[in-house]
Amino acid sequence: MGSALRIEALIHDALTISNMNAWHYWWVYGSGNGGLYNTDSKVWSKRLWIMGNYARFVRPGYQRVSTSGTLPSGVRIVAFHNSDGTVVVVAANTNSSTSNLSVFISGAAPCTMTPYVTSSSASLASQSTVSVSGSRFTFSLGAQSVTTFVGKP
Repeated sequence: MGSALRIEALIHDALTISNMNAWHYWWVYGSGNGGLYNTDSKVWSKRLWIMGNYARFVRPGYQRVSTSGTLPSGVRIVAFHNSDGTVVVVAANTNSSTSNLSVFISGAAPCTMTPYVTSSSASLASQSTVSVSGSRFTFSLGAQSVTTFVGKP
């Protein structure tokens, strides 16, 4: 997960600091720890799944929206919305223990958010929906994980 979290930090910073609208990783196949697919072990790397936390849910036409508030140390988030009302929040926890996250969604908030988790034991795995109450939801982010929350009106 270490190299995958470094890739997530690069994606996060490119989107939030540099205001880029795309991010590409061109090294698909490789032996060892470099590519998205390890030709030695015949396994997709966690870097691929981390990229999926963004690419599968943040689609063309989605707009990045600002976030505010104080995050737990070691946690990064970025949020997006689409004209159809879909809300996507990507949260990364780089800590070696769980971190509790509380998110407020301004505007027309969805009723539920579906989390998709990439961690050492999960690869973009769908989790049980999380209720949104008063435009707020809370979630316990697993240690060294990336979670994408998707809510539709």
